[in-house]
Amino acid sequence: MEDRFLDEHCWNYYLEEITEKISDEAVIENVNYNPLIKKVKFNNPATIVWFIDGTKFVSVCSDNDKFDKHIGISVAVAKKYLGGFNEIDKLVEEYSDDIVVDTVRTRDINFNIGDKVRIRGWCDIKDEFGVLRSGEIECQGVFTNKMKILQGEEFVIDRINDLNIVYGHNFYWHIYTDMIEKVK
Repeated sequence: MEDRFLDEHCWNYYLEEITEKISDEAVIENVNYNPLIKKVKFNNPATIVWFIDGTKFVSVCSDNDKFDKHIGISVAVAKKYLGGFNEIDKLVEEYSDDIVVDTVRTRDINFNIGDKVRIRGWCDIKDEFGVLRSGEIECQGVFTNKMKILQGEEFVIDRINDLNIVYGHNFYWHIYTDMIEKVK
């Protein structure tokens, strides 16, 4: 069973190599830079992957999704090495309760340079985004357990980047706009 799984380096390497060297509607045979795949064909909305052991797996893009070569190969490889959609469905079901909150509140708050803000409370952020099994909160960034010490800390924003990371504090961690609130 162990030989059915690829290490991360191999997985990333061949996905990048294959998709960079082929175009839509392309067919590749005897792929020499990947010992696992013999042939790949992209025929939007389908990706067909033939493996050297003689097996063939097809992934088809749904009508609501945009055709993507990376995803097509990834799904075909996952179907082969994880045992098909039944096994993938089991994994999805097993890990689908990572987030323990069902609804997500949307915050429509604009922050500007010069705003006085404070780090929101752990419970407030948790209620909005839920908590992962690891105990961390995945919002725009990750609010870790160690960051609880920042609750209530105030600072003035002196810069906001394109990723919504705010500056003006002396904290070790990146602070994102969804981790702060305006001070009145």
